[in-house]
Formats: sequence, C-alpha cells, structure tokens
Amino acid sequence: MSEPKTLNEIETNYSKAQIYSRIEKLVENGLMDTPERGERNQYLLSPNDVKILQHLEELEENHETIEAAIGELEEEVITEEAREEEKEPGILENKQLTQEDRLQKFHQRWTNQLKEGIDKIKELFK
Repeated sequence: MSEPKTLNEIETNYSKAQIYSRIEKLVENGLMDTPERGERNQYLLSPNDVKILQHLEELEENHETIEAAIGELEEEVITEEAREEEKEPGILENKQLTQEDRLQKFHQRWTNQLKEGIDKIKELFK
C-alpha cells in the first residue's frame, strides 16, 4: 500500500484553499472519509483520496459548478457499486454489516466508558 500524501505532494491544479473546500464537500457527500492528520496537523490523503480529488478536477472542467461535478461523481460511484453487486452479490450487504458492526462496537465502548465513570463516582461517595 502506498504512503499517504500531504497536500504539497499531490498533483493537482487546485490551490490549498480549493483542496480543503473540495475535501470538505467530498466528506459531506460521503465520497471520501475524513483524512487523517499528520505532523503540524496536515491532511494525509490516501492514494484513493488523491484519485478522487484528481477525478473531481477532471469532472469540474465539464461542469459549471462544483456541486454538479460532485453530483456526477456520486452517480459514477453508485454505478460502480451496482456493477460490483452484479458481479458478486452480497458485497453491499457485507459493507452494511461491517458499518453496523462498527457502530455497535462504538456504542458498546461508549456504554462501558459511561458505566466506568459512574462506578468511579459511586466509589468517591462511599
């Protein structure tokens, strides 16, 4: 797997401000996960994130607004997921189960932390 890249290392014609706003819009639309942060709080983009940004830049050339380009990108992602589902039924269900499992684990950790906090408070007042 390739190393994550900082904004200075990716090849795009966007300014840093444009990259930040595009990343924010892509995250809002569920097309990209929130990037990890590196030294000095810099964004670290995975190779897939870099591809998405570069593809969005290509799509923007054919659209008047960023929203229209992101809309086309969403359609492409949905179409690709549908193709994957046709090739191997159950992929989307597996993705959904994985997401539900993550949520359940998060809920369980949160519940355990809350219970531990309450137990500590009870110990203080004994």
